[in-house]
Amino acid sequence: MPEARSPAAQLAGTWIMAAALPIAAVLAGRLVRYYPHLLPNRLPGLALHELAPGLLLALAIGAGLALTAHTANPPRFAIRLAILLLVALAAGVVSLLYEFGHVLYP
Repeated sequence: MPEARSPAAQLAGTWIMAAALPIAAVLAGRLVRYYPHLLPNRLPGLALHELAPGLLLALAIGAGLALTAHTANPPRFAIRLAILLLVALAAGVVSLLYEFGHVLYP
């Protein structure tokens, strides 16, 4: 059986997992927006096309908040929320720069 990890490694792993969730949600939301032809044709497809990126991001941030709530001496809720929102914002900016960078920097 492997030895127990240090508390610092457990804390870092928890925060890395929590930060990876909004990044993955931003990228999955971009995929939904890139490929609307893969969605159903009627109203459910339109609703998924419009609402899925925001719902995925909200779900990922909620899961990240739940993951970081059980660490030793967790920061306040507002601080954890702000950190995860900044991670999501950074992921969104990077994905948009990757997509439209050739327009901004010719």
